[in-house]
Amino acid sequence: MESPTTADRWLALLLRVIGAVALLALVPFWMPRGWIDAGHQWLGWGRFPTQPIAEYLARSVSSLCAFYGGLLVALSFDVRRYRSLIRYQAVA
Repeated sequence: MESPTTADRWLALLLRVIGAVALLALVPFWMPRGWIDAGHQWLGWGRFPTQPIAEYLARSVSSLCAFYGGLLVALSFDVRRYRSLIRYQAVA
């Protein structure tokens, strides 16, 4: 089996870093609604909307980002095997 090239190692590192940052979206996915409201106000956006759809959308986006981060980390463990998938997600 061939050893990974320098480009493969850099790509794996890049995928892991971006994936780890995206996995941080698990924090807002699980945080209490009061924290979401506090963060919303801290950013200067006013009070977080009280409609249930707003909380649903915020948590859905967080879970999607976390899923994507996990996917990138998983792809980083064999960049040669998953090269076409990595290329597809990069273009998308």
